[in-house]
Amino acid sequence: MKFTELDQASFWQILQLTQAQGKYVLETFKAKTDAFMDRFEDAVLVTVNRVLEFAAPIAVFLWLFFTFPAVATWRFLKWLFTLPWDMNNRVVLVLGASSGIGAFLAYEYAKLGARLSIVARREEKLEDVAERCRRLGSPDVLVVQADVSQEEGCKQAVDTTLRHFRRLDALVLAAAVGHIYYFEEAEDTRGFRQIMDVNFWSYVYTTKFALPALLESQGQIVAVDSCTAFINLPAFSLYNASKAAVTQFFETLRVELGDCVPITVLFPGVVKTELTDGKVILPTGEVASPLEGAELRKVTSLLRAHPSPMPRYLIRRTRVVGAPDVRREKGGFGLAPVIPAPYFAKRAVKAARYRRQRAVIPSWYSMALYLQVFQPEVLLTVLGFLYRGRPSVAKIAMEALGGGVKHPGGKEFKEAGYRKGG
Repeated sequence: MKFTELDQASFWQILQLTQAQGKYVLETFKAKTDAFMDRFEDAVLVTVNRVLEFAAPIAVFLWLFFTFPAVATWRFLKWLFTLPWDMNNRVVLVLGASSGIGAFLAYEYAKLGARLSIVARREEKLEDVAERCRRLGSPDVLVVQADVSQEEGCKQAVDTTLRHFRRLDALVLAAAVGHIYYFEEAEDTRGFRQIMDVNFWSYVYTTKFALPALLESQGQIVAVDSCTAFINLPAFSLYNASKAAVTQFFETLRVELGDCVPITVLFPGVVKTELTDGKVILPTGEVASPLEGAELRKVTSLLRAHPSPMPRYLIRRTRVVGAPDVRREKGGFGLAPVIPAPYFAKRAVKAARYRRQRAVIPSWYSMALYLQVFQPEVLLTVLGFLYRGRPSVAKIAMEALGGGVKHPGGKEFKEAGYRKGG
């Protein structure tokens, strides 16, 4: 029996339809199977993480409990037999060396006979620092004027140093700029970028350009961070964030580099520098003038119904509907006692020479780190208790004990390099 042309056409139509239906069934089955496997994998992952949430703390606690004696013994032996790094004729590049922490770090390395490359924007102050470094014992001091808030300035600092000394043994990063205002009071975002450029990106760019030379010489990186990386100090939100970024960058870089380039991260408390003298970035994005710096240094939160005229960002209005125009001045730098810069620099260089991974100076600030990790609610409550109120507990205590940051005189303004107020 022969198929007619009509029968053949019908046959091929039925065959194509069957193939299409079969393909649809297979695709549907595959899609349902994939969806089932996705749900199954998600369920397994959720279960594994739930188990780890329960088991990991117990495992870590047991590990710490049983290994603590061995680790403590190893640390003691390492401390006992580790010799400090001989800095004589070593080449040290110090970023932000025109004043404050950077300058005193340069002085400490000069006492050890290191050859120095000091970098900052203010050449006149750098020359003064260089002259003192030479008197303290540095055989060769190179002054490099560069704006390290820019990538080109960081590259210039490293290239100039390598051209002069032909090597680099230690990179010391101490550039910093701060602010003293609540985030909501910022009037211009220009200051945001400047804070990050100086406090974070200058460290990153300079490290990138200097790393090949440090790998070749088996050198060292010393990064000046801040305790505000783990203490949520009010009115320093952007500064705190920039320092937390520095911490994470160098802790990650430490893992990547291993022992090839030792990294020491320093966490100072409140150190007597230009920043504590009031040379900070204002909410307008500009650097404080001497008058503005003096107002910022006033450690007070006394309520006044009729405040004396001052810039809006130096005060904070109460937020009570229908309340009179009552304002209070900022709380300044808080209750922590100020550390002299020479004291910090001496301990910092000692920690770096012994190649310590991190150093909190003074060490009592590290208690806040433990609170931040194990009891963050307690730390938040303590900070709120100290810095809120009218007047705040910190204000009352500082007035009673005579603490806090003092009002600067003409000498402090001159040495700090303030721009003239208009």
